[in-house]
Amino acid sequence: MIKKGFWLYMLMATATCILLIISSYVGWFFFHLKRDISPSGEQWGQFGDFFGGILNPILSFITICILIKTSLYQEKQNTLLEQRERNKRFEDRFYGMITQVKQNFDNLTLTNNKDVKLDGNQILKNMEDILLSGGDVSELNTSEFKETIFPVVRQFHLLLKMLDSEFEKGDIDEASFKGYQLWLINSTDYKILRFIIFSSYYYNTIQASNFITNNNTFIEEIKRLGFEKYIQTIIKYKAASSQP
Repeated sequence: MIKKGFWLYMLMATATCILLIISSYVGWFFFHLKRDISPSGEQWGQFGDFFGGILNPILSFITICILIKTSLYQEKQNTLLEQRERNKRFEDRFYGMITQVKQNFDNLTLTNNKDVKLDGNQILKNMEDILLSGGDVSELNTSEFKETIFPVVRQFHLLLKMLDSEFEKGDIDEASFKGYQLWLINSTDYKILRFIIFSSYYYNTIQASNFITNNNTFIEEIKRLGFEKYIQTIIKYKAASSQP
């Protein structure tokens, strides 16, 4: 909505112009030339032509100013509306993808080398137990194991990538970008975050995992929230398991 001050300014400008025209006419004829009010209709007609000839261009100029102001206001409103629509589409995708990460984790199933069927929580525990016990990690390196965990890691990677893309395009500012990342972390279950962090650092040669571990703003935030020791532990035991 155009501010009331603008319309008040236009009204005062118009009234001032009218008063100036009338004052100049009265001052010239009544005070300078010492003339009385004329009874002649012809002279009043001339006064009307004089008054209209000066006032009409002024009113036209004021009208143009109002039209320009209205046009700029409408353009601004359209821009804000488009931005709100983009933000809504982005948030719909953002929250939908968070839900998809959780669904992918809940749908995880894997049969281990003991022929036991594991769900997402059990897969995470199995990965941590194998690596942190210093035992044989060959089970973690099988194609079946990697293919099983990949949908969760890939979906989370796409979420971070979408946030980066929106920020780089300027559709979200820095404060919103950090806010969305924090919301992503806080709205992701702790066990899923551990699963993603473990998978990303252990399988860091996979493109999606590599993207996550090199996403500095995300990694700094999860470290700040207490995951730094967990990350260092994974890196340490992975390095130890790789030695002959």
